[in-house]
Amino acid sequence: LLDSLLQEMMEHSVLNESYSADVGASDCRNKVVPTLRSSGLYHCPQCNQGFKQRSNAQSHFKSVHLNVKKQCTHCGQYFKKLKSHIQDVHAMKKWIPCNVCGKEYQEGRLFKDHMNKTHFQDEEGNPHEMYLETTSCDVCGKHVLKSRFERHMRLRHYLPPNFAVECPICGAHVKFLPWHLQKFHKHIN
Repeated sequence: LLDSLLQEMMEHSVLNESYSADVGASDCRNKVVPTLRSSGLYHCPQCNQGFKQRSNAQSHFKSVHLNVKKQCTHCGQYFKKLKSHIQDVHAMKKWIPCNVCGKEYQEGRLFKDHMNKTHFQDEEGNPHEMYLETTSCDVCGKHVLKSRFERHMRLRHYLPPNFAVECPICGAHVKFLPWHLQKFHKHIN
């Protein structure tokens, strides 16, 4: 029903009435037909973002501008990208240990994200060259990865030197409680 409604909206270049979709569709009286430009891209009439396929432009318009969400039949929650949610959360995947830190992740996007964001490597363990560039901190002189420089400044130089919080589990006074809990108390839920 939702797709046929959107298709009807897309075929008529102007909406004459307010459409409500699954969840959160807003009143929209703008053109909704993606425009094929000389660049070969279909452009969203609302924000002008370009897409190679018309269906991607339609999906973009539906999820971003109409705020349409679909309900997951497994857990009942609503998502803009239902297919990705089902693949990431409900699909049966094998667990893969990280070769660097030993932490286990399900195969797929979550493991790939862990390798990219935590270890700056691809899934095979090859380093990403763009993340290996370092810069020198003007405050303490330490060499820091460019990708982590802002984090270094925030955590090392913007917090007071004597800043500490007490761990509710072991009573230790630590500067970064989330890191401490993950590192020393990960076995505790």
